[in-house]
Amino acid sequence: MYDYRIWVEGEFLGAFPRQAVIVHAERQPPRSLAYFCPHCGELWARAEVDGCTNWEIGGGYCKDHPGPSPYTVAGSLLLAWQPEYSALLLSCQRIVQWEYDRHMEYYQRRIRND
Repeated sequence: MYDYRIWVEGEFLGAFPRQAVIVHAERQPPRSLAYFCPHCGELWARAEVDGCTNWEIGGGYCKDHPGPSPYTVAGSLLLAWQPEYSALLLSCQRIVQWEYDRHMEYYQRRIRND
């Protein structure tokens, strides 16, 4: 098992254990994820695997930049292509609160047509 620690905008939101992942039919340790906003260039969140020095870009737009798609929830930590990881994220109460707040902001933007 590998320990993940989630930081958003410099604030610690939670931690959870994660098993090795299967990549090209090979079991590998999970990589740390950096959430990079392609609009402003900020690394606004990170999911650090304890002791891991391999990083990949895993997320998208920060909460201030919703991106070009009207369906993007700006600032969401959830990754559609990694449902197991997203489920683990939602095991942390502070991350659930973060996601709730981002989704409510998304609905407010949709109501205003921003």
